[in-house]
Amino acid sequence: MTAASSTLPQRPAASADARILISVIVPYHNAERTIQRTLESLSAQSIGEAVEYLLVNDGSTDRSEEIVELYLRLDRKMAERTVLTAHQFRRGSASAYRTGVEKARGEYLIKCDADDMMHPDALSTLLQAAAGADIVAAPHYELRAKGRRRIRRSKIARGLNRMRIDTAGFSLCNKLIRRSLVTDNDLLPTEGIDFWEDLSVSCRAIALARSISTTDTPVYYYCHDTKQPSMTISGRTETIVRDRMVYALLMEKWFVDHKLSGRYGRFLDSLKLAAKIKLLQPPHPEPTRWKDTFTEVNGKIWRSGGIRLSAKLYCWLAYKLPASLFRKITGWIYGIIADRDNA
Repeated sequence: MTAASSTLPQRPAASADARILISVIVPYHNAERTIQRTLESLSAQSIGEAVEYLLVNDGSTDRSEEIVELYLRLDRKMAERTVLTAHQFRRGSASAYRTGVEKARGEYLIKCDADDMMHPDALSTLLQAAAGADIVAAPHYELRAKGRRRIRRSKIARGLNRMRIDTAGFSLCNKLIRRSLVTDNDLLPTEGIDFWEDLSVSCRAIALARSISTTDTPVYYYCHDTKQPSMTISGRTETIVRDRMVYALLMEKWFVDHKLSGRYGRFLDSLKLAAKIKLLQPPHPEPTRWKDTFTEVNGKIWRSGGIRLSAKLYCWLAYKLPASLFRKITGWIYGIIADRDNA
């Protein structure tokens, strides 16, 4: 199920004879509060004509579609480089990304979420740094409440076994990936599994890439929206855990099938630890369930390169302590952190 049903009028894309260097895929669902600023950041790109924008409406029921159409009527230059596609009902972010890839004609792919923004020089910076590489990655800005901004840097140069499993490392929004690498090797995410879909594409692309380039210039603004937080932030823990566990198993199978599990065993162990870490999330941790899930990695906590030191400590405590004692200790730690954040 990869075909999209379009209910939007198709905007004229670039000439078939023109060389499209970058396809920017923008999946959106009920993004009326933020999608205009996203479009403005794309319209402001300094790269010129060698880019196309693929806006995929994943069954929105708010004014998102209306806002997109109105914006493109007012910005004819962007409209000429934009392709509109719609799902008649919501199929999920993984499906929306798949639809975008199917429509794409660019040499490279990049994604932009409908609640985030790109730096005006994002695409030109990435393309200049690519130098023919299969993947080029960059840092991103993390924008939080009260205007706080932090730079998150990708550790892609370290290789999969030493990369931290986080947004900077595996997001599809801060890197160009050669389209043929994704399509020729069928690296698309699995429909219906909408957490870690970026990771499922990027980790396999990194494993297969012949060359990877990086730049130190941040290109993307990842926005934490306190009025409409992401599903990860808003606490849909069970869905997150389920999807991550499924992807951990799917990625393990893929690496085994491609005879890469030996080379990237530490990455696969880290993936399993990261997949179940939310089971230890306060205020209602489940240490017994954590211990009984992916038991083969419980003794490999300290050799994992993919999770933070604090997460390793939580995992080690869950592995070594009785469940009741673990809950008391982590509850005390959680209280201290909450008091500090509220200060």
